[in-house]
This record gives sequence, structure tokens and C-alpha cells, in this order.
Amino acid sequence: MMVHRETPRGVWTDRNVRRPPWGGLILATVLTALPLLPLAHGEPSGAALALASQAAVLIVFALSYDLLLGQTGLLSFGHAMYYGIGALAAARAANAWALSAPWLPVVGGAGAALVAVPAGWLSVRRGGVTFAMVTLGLGELVATAASTVPEWFGGVGGVMIDRGAVPGWLDIDFGSTRTAYGLVVAVALASCMLIAWLLRTPLVRVANAVRDNPRRAAFVGVDPSRVRWAMTVIAAFFAGVAGALSVVTFEIATADNASVATCATALIAVVIGGTGTFAGPVLGAVVYVSIANGLASITRAWPMYVGLFFLFVVVLAPGGLVGAWLHRRMSPSLADSRRARCALPWFSGRRIGYALAVLGMLAGSIAVIQSVYAWRFDDTGADIISPRWHAVNGWGIAVAGVVLMAVSSFALRATVPRSSRRVAAGLRSTSASAAAMASAHASLAPMASTHASAAATGPAVSEVTAPVIVAGAAVSAQGQAAGTAKQAKPVYPVPAIRPGHVPSSPALDVTLDDVHVSYRATPVLRGVRLHVRAGEIHALIGPNGAGKSTVFNVLSGVTQVDRGTVLLEDRAIRRLAAHRIARLGVARGLQTPSLFAQLSVLDNVCCAMLCPRGAPLYRWLQPAAWRGLRKRALDWLQVVGMGDEASARAAQLSYARQRALELAMATASGARLLLLDEPTAGMSRAEAIEALALIRRMAAGRTVLLIEHDMDIVFDLADRISVLVDGVVIATGTPAQIRANPGVREAYLGPARAL
Repeated sequence: MMVHRETPRGVWTDRNVRRPPWGGLILATVLTALPLLPLAHGEPSGAALALASQAAVLIVFALSYDLLLGQTGLLSFGHAMYYGIGALAAARAANAWALSAPWLPVVGGAGAALVAVPAGWLSVRRGGVTFAMVTLGLGELVATAASTVPEWFGGVGGVMIDRGAVPGWLDIDFGSTRTAYGLVVAVALASCMLIAWLLRTPLVRVANAVRDNPRRAAFVGVDPSRVRWAMTVIAAFFAGVAGALSVVTFEIATADNASVATCATALIAVVIGGTGTFAGPVLGAVVYVSIANGLASITRAWPMYVGLFFLFVVVLAPGGLVGAWLHRRMSPSLADSRRARCALPWFSGRRIGYALAVLGMLAGSIAVIQSVYAWRFDDTGADIISPRWHAVNGWGIAVAGVVLMAVSSFALRATVPRSSRRVAAGLRSTSASAAAMASAHASLAPMASTHASAAATGPAVSEVTAPVIVAGAAVSAQGQAAGTAKQAKPVYPVPAIRPGHVPSSPALDVTLDDVHVSYRATPVLRGVRLHVRAGEIHALIGPNGAGKSTVFNVLSGVTQVDRGTVLLEDRAIRRLAAHRIARLGVARGLQTPSLFAQLSVLDNVCCAMLCPRGAPLYRWLQPAAWRGLRKRALDWLQVVGMGDEASARAAQLSYARQRALELAMATASGARLLLLDEPTAGMSRAEAIEALALIRRMAAGRTVLLIEHDMDIVFDLADRISVLVDGVVIATGTPAQIRANPGVREAYLGPARAL
């Protein structure tokens, strides 16, 4: 049974992200269905229904966009392509096949998903900027075709439909605005529930892993490109549904549906509400529709104000409105301002002064923006919101706005002196680090008392390791006698582990024969010959630049060899991708901890357990499968002493605990070959001793190949050692043989090292 420690306020845990999105579903239901209720003065107006329909459509569109941006980490500039194709497919199907309105969302979603199969496969080969640019090109291609090929897309006039021409189910007349709105709400809520269900499936959890760390995802057996492709097709389906709903609402599909501006609308809504959450896109869509339509009715400069609001949210609440509420924190600039303004003598703690300064800057900005728009469009209005640019009051308002902005800006800068910013930033950094360390490492709090009592009561036994016996004296895992540990060879007792924690298949035998690798014209490996026996702990040592990490890159599929043979047992792997090698039972650790930082500790292990199994896609769409994995993953966390940290986010763990989590992920995946790259680098001596005992414990039934620069650790841990110098293995043998080898001492260890 998982035990949760009391988590400090502000520390993000697994419980924050695993709870069902009932709040978002209720919010979507209330906001979209409210206009259907009888109003005080009769039926809702057509304008109110149209506004609510826009919100419902944008909710579905924003949720589909968040499947890419928030869940998979893909910034798309062409997502409106699927929205436009869904709208076009629905309109063409309605006219050609006389389909009734309830069928149009299905047709729109299917059409968009069908286009996303080839388009998505083309765009997901790379993430980041490459994906953004490819989607931008594809989106512009579709948008241009929509305007220039009227035979397909209807040209500038678009494709119009009559949604009431064909009776619907039960002879319902969808020509009525109210009935059409009811259909839009029903489909929007059904889409929201499907997306809410999808967010709880293994597929989305793996997509989160790819978002956080695609390289680590490949090392646990998942193909990042395939996951991105699947998420792109699913997101395209819901975008197509949203496009079809827009056709039901407005009875027309136009080229603007596929424009970059439409994609920007979804992006702004998602960022305003908060990425990576269900309620965020829902709230962001409603806020965007409300602000845009409200401002559009009073000023033509409404896009400028929407942009300013977007920047305000990005700067002051990078996680969006929902993210700011969930994290219960403010951005650094606003937090510094709160601390600083209370210390100002001329404000004397009166917050109204700060508020007036902000309002003054806002009023000045509005005056300047309105004056510029009045000049640009030659407005002749006499009202204050649209001043005449050629009249005295117009220029007066502009000048007054500039002065007001300057004064307010000076006042705001005065409220936050640089010293206060530095102090606040330092306090925030220190408190965050302390909270993360205290919540992640259970041994930090009692460390002082443990050290004080060790001399009187003898050694303490840690949660993770048994006592380490050094020259007949027991030393705790906290490393009370680190100096003694260097003088004598320690004996690490391996605690018994249950049969289920040992791979059912035998450990892997590794062979590299005459392996050559070059980076451009520079040779790195020059005929490496290395044999790692099944079940042994084999250390690979050598000076920096010798090619040790390149050997690991070859074994893990990161680097292709120029020539030579690389075998796991009798299978050649030199041409296999990283995720395919991982599925053969190879797990790799990097020089620095490489985890899925935004996922919980438990979900990190679940991803490692799920991906190497090669489960069919339908298993990845079953939330029950993920729940079953979580039970088994918790058992592995308890083996490494991290059961009480299962719900903590991986990024909040201490360095040593992140290393332990990496080892838990590697062993839980069923790996039979562990590639450990400097597993104790960056650790204190006490943490290194604890890590070594853990490695010995988890190495049962597995082959371990490790890189390590600490010779004491290498000689204590390894069964055999290979020495790599300038891309060539110059010696292989037992620790005693390597110590006695004069060539090794001269090339690497140095002649001064004693036997």
C-alpha cells in the first residue's frame, strides 16, 4: 500500500494531476448550456446563442490543440488546417449526400483524421522548431488552396449549406437556431467527455513522457515519432469535429477556417487558460470569446487588446489562469512587486497607490492605442473611445496618454528597486530548493540527529541499503567513515529480492568486434573489441575523450557504426533504432539524471514498464491498463526505498533520488543489460556508497556495463574491467589484473597508484 507523506504547500504531487477533470466538465456544461435556459424576458436572442455557439466550438478546438501543445509538447502553426478540412468535408457532404446536421461532426472529424495520417507522419519526424515549421508550411498550403481552387474549397465565397434542408432524427428541424445550438452543445460535451477519458489513458501518459524527454522515452522502448503521430491524428479528429460544428452554427465553410489566424485563436485560448490541463482550454476559450466579442462591439482595436491580455497572462501567469490557480503561485515579477511595495515609505503600505499606477498605465495605453487606430483609419467620431485624429481632443488624448504611461511606468519601477528584486529572487530560489529537497529526500530532516547518535549507538540502517561492512566495522549509508572506506575494500551484502524482481529471461551477453565510429573526419572508436559476459558487472574506464560514451551510444542505438559487429547474444543491433534496442532488454542511464520531469515518480516507472512490452494500440487506450501498471510500479519503488515518494513529481527529487529512480525504471522495464554512465557522478561519498549498494542489489540476474571515473568504486564494484584509450581497448581483466598492468598504470591510472 502506498504511503503518502504530508506534502509541503506548493509542492506538486501526483494527486494534483490524477484527479478526474470533473471541474472542467462541469464548467464546459454550464457555460455552453446556459443560453438554453429560459431568460427573464423570454427566449434567448440569436446573438446570445451565436456567442455561446462560438464558445462551444472553440472549447472543442482548443482542447484538440492542447492534445498537441500541452500533452505532447508540439507547437503547431497549422492545426487550423484540420479545422478547415473538417468544415469543408462537412459542408461538401451535406450538399452532395443530403446528410442531416447530426452526421456532419462525424464526417468532419473523419475527414480531418484521414488527412492527418499522411500529413502527421510527415511533420512528426522531428519535434520542436522543425515540427512548427512543417505544420506552418502545410497549413499555408491548405489555406492557399482554399482560396485559389474554388472547385474544391468554394473559393472566396466558401461553401454554404442549409442545415434545415434535411430533417434530423425524430424529424427534428435543425433549421432553428435554438435547435442547432442544442446539437452543437451536445456534440461539444460529448467531445469533452471523450477527451477527458483520453487524458486518463496510457497513450496520453506516454505522450507526456515524450513531451518531457523524448530521448529518455526512446531509451525505455517508445518510438517518439509514432506517439506524436497518434496524438496528431487524434487531435486532428477533434479539430475536424470543431470545424464541422462551426458549419452547423454559421452554415458556411470558408478559407478563413484554415488560416493561421484561426490557429492563433486556439493557441491564445489554450495559453490563456493553461496548457496540459483539461479545464485550461475550456476556460481559455470562454475568456477569449467573451473578451473578443465584448471589445469588438466598442472598438476596432480589439485585436490589440486581446494581444495585450495574452502577453499579460504569459508574463504574470506562465501556466495560464488554471495553472496559476493550481500551483497557487505568482510569477517572479508580480511576487517581487508585492514584496517591494510593502516596504516603500512613500506608499506607506497603501496598496491603492500601486493599483493607481497600474490603472494609469492601462489608461494611457488605451488612449495611445485608440488615437493610433483613429489616425490609421481616419475616424471622424467625436466620442472618447474613438477620438478624431485631426481634432484637438484627439491629439490631446494621445499626448495625455503618453504622459500618463511615462509617469505610471516610473512609479512602477520605483516600487520594485533592484535590490528588492535580487533579494526576492534569492529567497524564492532558496525556499523552492529547500522545499524540493525536504520533500524528496526523507533522510535530510533527521540527518543531524542520526549523525549525533551514530557514535553512541552504532550504525544506522537506511531504508535502501543494508549496513556496509568495512574492515570489520559497520558504517551507515550516511558515510560516517568515508575515509576508512577508501583505505579498505568494502564488502556489500546483497539483500535478498523476490523472484519477481529478477528478469525471467537470462542476462544478455554483449560483443563488440572491430567497431569503428567517426564523427565526420575524426575517428572516435578505432577497432574496439569488447566482450561483456552475461550476468557480470563490467566497468569501462579510460581518460576523457577516450570514446566511452560513444561505446554506450553504439550499444543503445544513438550512434551508427561505420563498420564492425555489435551483438546482443547472437543478434546484430548495429542498424536498430534506440527504441528497438530498448525492447530487446537494454536500459541506459546518462551522465546526468534523465527522467520525465513533469510526471510523478510512479508514472515514470509505469512508462518504463509499459513501453518495452510492445502492447497493441488498443491497450494504450484503456485507462484500466494504466491502473494495473501503477500497482506493479509501486512494488518496484518500494524495492528501491521510494514508495513514500511515489506521488512526488520527478523534478522535485534530490539528485541521488533521481539516480535511484532511473535504476528503478531500468529494472522495472525488465532490462537484462544495464548501461550505467557514471552512476555516482555528482554524489557525496555517503550517497555514492548507498548508490553502489543499490546497484549491487538490482544487478541480480542482469548484465551491468558501467562507466566510472572513481577508481575506488570501480575496483570495489566491478567483476571485470576494460580500459579504453584513444578509441582502442588496451586491456581487459579482473580488478587485480588491471591494477598490476603496467600499461594501464602508465596510460590511465598513473605510475603513482599503489596496488
